[in-house]
Amino acid sequence: MVRSRHDSAALIVSPSQVAAFRLSRHYLLRRGPRSALASVVRDVCGVQAQVMSAARIALWARIAGLADEDIDRALEADRSLVRTWAVRGTVHILASEDLPLYIAVIKETIHRTFEAWLVRQGLHVSQIRALNEAIVEALSRGPCTRDEIVRHAGKSFPVKIRKWLASGWGGLLRPVCFEGRVCFGPSRGREVTFVRREQWLPDWRDIPYGEAGADLLRRYLRAYGPASLSDFSAWSGVPAKAATTFHDQLSSEVASVSIDGRMGLLLREDLDALRRARLDTPGVRLLPNFDGYLLGHRSKEHLVDSALYKQVYRKAGWISPVVLVDGRVAGVWSHARKGRTLQVRIDPFRRMSADVRRLVTDEARDLGRFLETEDVRVTVT
Repeated sequence: MVRSRHDSAALIVSPSQVAAFRLSRHYLLRRGPRSALASVVRDVCGVQAQVMSAARIALWARIAGLADEDIDRALEADRSLVRTWAVRGTVHILASEDLPLYIAVIKETIHRTFEAWLVRQGLHVSQIRALNEAIVEALSRGPCTRDEIVRHAGKSFPVKIRKWLASGWGGLLRPVCFEGRVCFGPSRGREVTFVRREQWLPDWRDIPYGEAGADLLRRYLRAYGPASLSDFSAWSGVPAKAATTFHDQLSSEVASVSIDGRMGLLLREDLDALRRARLDTPGVRLLPNFDGYLLGHRSKEHLVDSALYKQVYRKAGWISPVVLVDGRVAGVWSHARKGRTLQVRIDPFRRMSADVRRLVTDEARDLGRFLETEDVRVTVT
């Protein structure tokens, strides 16, 4: 990894200090206030939202007293949050004011990589560009579902392109979103819609690529540090060469930290907070599938024992919902609604203490409140 020029004076900290620091930055020791929904999303560098129900639980885990309608209001009424493809080329909820920053980085990195992949699949760049224009034109009439976009924008393109455009994993809608011209719009029942970004979020400021990249690394270290540039590349999808360039721009702001002999980078302004970080009482959270806390670093040794890795990080990129205790995965969980009853099943990796079981039950009951169920039944296997 690229190291700070100040390695010789690296701060030495324990894994528990690092866990406490990261948990606090992700609002997993103390939840943020309900009024600060967009600020929390900004601080954690977005919430993965390929599965919207999981994204809602990720927000519940970080915000005290959150209600489901708070999320809908932020996405559709006041539009302080926006949903689109972002880091790693995956769907995220971002603070709307941060969208120009993410797009500035994505256009020069993930967008180019994805476009090159489409060309290898047999598409021509001219077809991709023409389709982008057709999508933007189709959305001039207002929000459209995927099927409506296919009907209006895809009618003059080959069948293969129309099928890709209709794909639920994003397909040919991604490039125009990577450019910041289109984003997710209001839901129509269970269907998602897409909108022209300038109609949905008219306030916009173009940010130079280098400035945006350095700021994205700064925000990442604030939430996930101490971390390496390799971790940043894995989290963001930004190539290693670009990550090194961003680091060079921040060199005066960054210090080295040693955790059990492993070096990581941290913002200098956060060194005191890391020194003071402590896990005083058990910190318990129920995190959903694909929670961002589980995706911030290339290595997962600080989160889960290697023997249990595949119970959390499963095939085809699927990530299990987990019981997080003091920053480490203590088990997996699931939930099911039956009428007005929420059934929560906890599968711990080893025996849980009475205090942890009580805190898990408290979390499950608050999840029941969030999901508007009257009765919560918790089973610990």
